[in-house]
Amino acid sequence: MGAALGLAAVADELGIRVKVIGTPAEEHGGGKVLLLDRGVFKDVTVAMMVHPGPVDIHPCDCTSQAVTRFAVSYRGRASHAAVAPHLGINAADATVIAQVAIGLLRQQITADCRIALFVRKGGEVTNIIPEQTIVECEVRAFDSVELEAVYQRVIACFEAGAHATGAALDVRATEPAYSALRQDPAIGAYYAANIVGLGREPRNDGRQAGGSTDMGNISDVVPSIHPVIAIRGSENVLHTSGFAQDAASPAADETVVDGALAMAFTGVDLALDPNVRTRFIEAHRARLGPTQNR
Repeated sequence: MGAALGLAAVADELGIRVKVIGTPAEEHGGGKVLLLDRGVFKDVTVAMMVHPGPVDIHPCDCTSQAVTRFAVSYRGRASHAAVAPHLGINAADATVIAQVAIGLLRQQITADCRIALFVRKGGEVTNIIPEQTIVECEVRAFDSVELEAVYQRVIACFEAGAHATGAALDVRATEPAYSALRQDPAIGAYYAANIVGLGREPRNDGRQAGGSTDMGNISDVVPSIHPVIAIRGSENVLHTSGFAQDAASPAADETVVDGALAMAFTGVDLALDPNVRTRFIEAHRARLGPTQNR
């Protein structure tokens, strides 16, 4: 919002349009993916956002993993655990087998991939063999080809649980898949220079950041940046209670202002650079096609 207010004040002079897009459900739910599918980004030539963190990271040194999230359900047969255990099909056993197999699989995948899960439903009472279990799972990788390969191996682990116990298996996607983030180098270079001008020193050492964002899907279509800006003094990892406290501090307020200024200055730079501006406008027209350009 701060970046938009700053740019709006000079938008007419620069000959640009400023658009603020509220995008809910970024962590889970793929809000930007749904908005993209519905045409909300159709009139957007470039897109920018920033994310807080414990360190400043140069846009071109900050990527994210593609991720697919899904729910696995096992359906067995309930039976009394003491009177007739032999008549039951234990859905919880299928889940345990799958979890053990996935734990072993983690030894055989590259270090830049991630598999995470939790059991959302695992039974009701101790004396009834569980008839149904539900596992929420996600798989991450830095490119879509590797993501698909690891995903298929994870599914094979879940299939092993079904095969060993006789439980029925159902797999369904729980939200849109997220693409890996692709930072635009031209926008990123201007943003980095503006951050330095604000007294910050963004990290640029080639380390991949990890994590996932639905901004990756936007970057597939629209030239974008999604850098990380530091809350100075924070030493806490993202998505922890400690970082939540840091995000409510005076230092975080300063971070919000710096992020807004850096994006606003970057917007000005892009508008005033004739080569970059022309290239982005032409790319936007090509994306829209001849019919919508008339």
